[in-house]
Amino acid sequence: MAFLLIGGLWGIEFALTKRLDERIQEESIQNDRRSKHTFAAMGFARYLISWHVVLYNFYPSTSSMSSTAALFASWGKLAAPVCFLFSGFLHSYSKASGPRAEEPEDWLYGMLRRVRPWYPLYLLCLIVCALQNASITPITPVDAVNFLSSVLLFNGVIWPDGYGFPYLLGTWWLCLYTVYLFLFTPLQIAISSCTNSELWTLFTMGVVLSVPIAVFDWVFEFDEVTPWLTVSYWPNFVMGQALAIWFLKNCMVKDKKSTERRFTMRPMHELPLTARFGTTICVLVLGVFFFTFPPDGKLPWPHVSIEPLVSRGMLLPLLSLFVVGLACEVDPIAKLFARAPLRWLEKFSFTNFIFQVPIHNLVKRLTGWEGLSWTFVGSLICASVVGHYLLERPWRMYLELRQK
Repeated sequence: MAFLLIGGLWGIEFALTKRLDERIQEESIQNDRRSKHTFAAMGFARYLISWHVVLYNFYPSTSSMSSTAALFASWGKLAAPVCFLFSGFLHSYSKASGPRAEEPEDWLYGMLRRVRPWYPLYLLCLIVCALQNASITPITPVDAVNFLSSVLLFNGVIWPDGYGFPYLLGTWWLCLYTVYLFLFTPLQIAISSCTNSELWTLFTMGVVLSVPIAVFDWVFEFDEVTPWLTVSYWPNFVMGQALAIWFLKNCMVKDKKSTERRFTMRPMHELPLTARFGTTICVLVLGVFFFTFPPDGKLPWPHVSIEPLVSRGMLLPLLSLFVVGLACEVDPIAKLFARAPLRWLEKFSFTNFIFQVPIHNLVKRLTGWEGLSWTFVGSLICASVVGHYLLERPWRMYLELRQK
């Protein structure tokens, strides 16, 4: 199935290349990238990941799906480290390639500046979930504490995901993400001055650390200890930061003709082979994994779960190939993801992720249907589109940020 998927994607991209003017399309993508410090292929990949999270969260309530779909849905656990890797890469690239790359930045201010684009939507969904649950069961003092800690973005650092009121899934991602953003500035200063050999040392350390992290989880059962989760997921974010600096050094070149600080992509033949086909390699290997064994399966010996390994760093080399391949947009799959209209779906990736629980609760209350019903899927698509254009987009315009 993985081979068929890759063959189909390559075939679609080949057909589109023959029909469309590739040169004009590539120039528009490059101009978009230079001016906005973003990557079209990565945007569509994030949208796909948001749907994988939805499938992971709501498949267990859907009994009509096959076991193959259940196996694929269970790999939604991998979305958290992938998103941390993406975020570290994009923030680091934006800082290192921007006009203020050399200017020092306050730790706290830098965190607040990067949290404010998505915090209002998060707070809105938190309040909606609180009202939905309060209409069913009375609010207790413990519920009030959980709600306040969620508002302040440290609930996920103290309690496991979905521990209590208001039961908004995925809050621990954003809580951990906020901690990583606070530590972003000092690490960025250190990593941006690293040589290639030092960057490869960081990459190696990120993978090697997955073994002691997994051993701690197996021996002490730290998988539900949230401060430990904060530490153990951090290498994914740091790896993304280091990967962005490596990408700038090896896949891009500074435009000396421009008076602004601007980078352009190197010619395709100068790119590393892994960058040219990284996305295809990752999709092939992960495709085999997704339909072969679950992420919480057992090792033959010593009969422990493989989840700490696959989610805390062992797959970082593979995921890094995926990110670099998407960033270069030379790989056939990455080129397909960067085409319109697929790249336009990046706009709805966060609203699709954050609205999933409020919309599911509403559909369940109105229809009585739980899980991944077609009503829920259609409602979530409509809500994510409306939420982006009525809420997220005006807020980003007010902040004078890039329009997705």
